[in-house]
Amino acid sequence: MTHFEKLVEAMDDDPAGRLWTRHGFNPVGVVVPFCSRSQGYALGAGANPGLSASTPLALRLDKGITREGETLDVLGLLQRLGPCELRRHPEGVFLVRHKGIEVVSAEGLSRSCCTRDGLTACCRTAKRGVLLSGMTEPDPSPAAAGRVTRWLERAPAPLFVAIAIIAAFSTYFAMYAFRKPFAAAKFEGQFFLGTHIALKTAIVISQILGYAVSKYVGIKVCSEVTPARRARLLLLLIGCAQAALVLYGILPDDWKVVAIFLNGFPLGMVWGLVVWYLEGRRTSEILLAGLSLSFIIASGVVKDFGRAMMEGAVAQWWTLLPVVGPAIGGAMGKVSEGWMPAVVGAHFLPVFLASVWLLDQLPRPSVIDVAERAGREPMKGADRLAFVKQFAVGLALLCVAYFFLTAYRDFRDNYQVEIFDGLGYPYKANKAIITQTETLVTFGVMGVLALLNLVKDNRRGLLCALGIMAGGVALLGISTMLLQAKLISGFWWMTLTGLGSYLTYVPYGSVLFDRLMASTRVAGTAVFAIYLADAIGYTGSVGVQIFKDLGAGSMSRFAFFQGFTWFMCGFGVFCLLSTMVYFERKTRPAKG
Repeated sequence: MTHFEKLVEAMDDDPAGRLWTRHGFNPVGVVVPFCSRSQGYALGAGANPGLSASTPLALRLDKGITREGETLDVLGLLQRLGPCELRRHPEGVFLVRHKGIEVVSAEGLSRSCCTRDGLTACCRTAKRGVLLSGMTEPDPSPAAAGRVTRWLERAPAPLFVAIAIIAAFSTYFAMYAFRKPFAAAKFEGQFFLGTHIALKTAIVISQILGYAVSKYVGIKVCSEVTPARRARLLLLLIGCAQAALVLYGILPDDWKVVAIFLNGFPLGMVWGLVVWYLEGRRTSEILLAGLSLSFIIASGVVKDFGRAMMEGAVAQWWTLLPVVGPAIGGAMGKVSEGWMPAVVGAHFLPVFLASVWLLDQLPRPSVIDVAERAGREPMKGADRLAFVKQFAVGLALLCVAYFFLTAYRDFRDNYQVEIFDGLGYPYKANKAIITQTETLVTFGVMGVLALLNLVKDNRRGLLCALGIMAGGVALLGISTMLLQAKLISGFWWMTLTGLGSYLTYVPYGSVLFDRLMASTRVAGTAVFAIYLADAIGYTGSVGVQIFKDLGAGSMSRFAFFQGFTWFMCGFGVFCLLSTMVYFERKTRPAKG
């Protein structure tokens, strides 16, 4: 089957009922107009069934490239370009030649494009220009693309995957240096505004609140952001987060909750912007698994880095650097609990800037990526509502499970120091223990999720992802049973609870919804579903944090976490197996 035939087959396979095609013959061959009712497109003169060689074809654009009511002379274009396919792309209307694929973008074209000659002239000067050449992968890059992007388009697949993972991993890893170092501080014996709520708990809750609000805002912002604005928005968000950390260092302890809220709000939208660069590709499982490694390992690393900074170890490392190192190390010394997060962020800012630049060089999904994984485009309000209605039951089950799962994961992440203390691993004697456990978890999760790339069928890939997630929450109960039977140590219990929780948590932000979009071929982006779940999940995290201090204040954090593990195992398995049954039926091919 040729790539062109794969595209036609993908368009015909339309279980969502959102897209439709019409096939016919003109004097020069086959024409496949591709229209989306959700975008307000309709065929004009050629809308009648039974197309013939004499049928004048025109595409009316009620919304989009030309002004309302204007038409594009498809037959004239076919006579000039040869047999072609007309399809919708986020950047405009693409014309694809059957032989020697040539894609011409209508982005930025003026009204003169309605005329045959005018369109030809505009196509040669369009912002995107000629995109493809040949019947394989994209070759020449868009006119606006840089040298790195053009090189990556021609690079072997393994090399592209490696560079994409490095760019995404380092971007999100560096982001964690602005989010998590504050958790390395204990604020022992301090309470918020004289209440029974520990100051650290108030700070943790405040940042999660900012993160949760960000997720609700991100449902719209991250779903609608255009490719040209992603990198600039990433830089703006991280700049605001660092400014909030500086404010965190200035303000008195009780007021730090305000600064940390302002820190969490912009950071909550970073994940969705990074996922935009990776979704909708044949290698998305590997790319998204690589991205997910970042927050598993970064949380432990940046907290260890923060503790080293408060003890003066980082200042000593600086003194080893020639010329400026001794001066910086001498000025830094032992950093206080209040200023430590901002200083850590400053150390990682150059890494973030370089990583975002590299991430923004990644080429967009190829034509074959689109054929196999469905095209991805921004979703407006009506598209988001239609998506929720279509998968309401499955999304409800997933979100309820995620409500508690996010709370579980956050509790473990924010109070690892205290939980390890309860297990008999005091920090002074085990300074690198968090990094050790999270590194093991990282490679375990990466290995399991990368195997999903071997499942080419999108429906089976979706069900396999749900099966892995159900197995992850089951592992929580199994590991706790082994701990209580004294068959494993506290170190391995924390490792296994991390592995189980992340095997369930990571797919929510990556492969789960990417496979859902691909298997149902719904037009849109997985980022919307990710942020819908995230908004609900971080709401649950705030609720559980408050419940612990107000409803179970007498329990140690270790004892609370152990009980929470049993609950998460039973409830999570029920929700995820029910979801698996729902989507197995929902995506089952129609008989006949």
